[in-house]
Amino acid sequence: MAVDVMTLLPSRPPLFALDLPDRLLLWAMREWLAAALARKPVTPALRNGLDSFGLGETASAVARFMDEAANAWPERLRLHPARCGCPISYDESLLLACVADASRDARSAFDARLHEMIGQSMRDRMWRAAVGLARMIGRLPD
Repeated sequence: MAVDVMTLLPSRPPLFALDLPDRLLLWAMREWLAAALARKPVTPALRNGLDSFGLGETASAVARFMDEAANAWPERLRLHPARCGCPISYDESLLLACVADASRDARSAFDARLHEMIGQSMRDRMWRAAVGLARMIGRLPD
């Protein structure tokens, strides 16, 4: 019996189903990758794009979260290029879910989502970065 593995993966929302904050966060994740691959300073590159939405101060929190995720991920992060309009990758969907968990202060959901692929100490670092990002984007009170 053949099994289509793609049906076993959690469904990923289409781009049009994301609310504006998640679209901006997805754009920032993809822009982080573009800047990192181009060996440009990541935070200023993010700030330039986020300033037009009045969110320039969130650039360092996005960069920190993405740095922690890249360090924790067992393989290279799979992100699509910025401004490509590509569907959301599994890794992008997982990263958005991690920030959503932090926004709800749902540490147990965050750990359950990542426990098989990321060790406890790296999850702790990634959690702190996700909480910091959630605070910066106004999804978690101080």
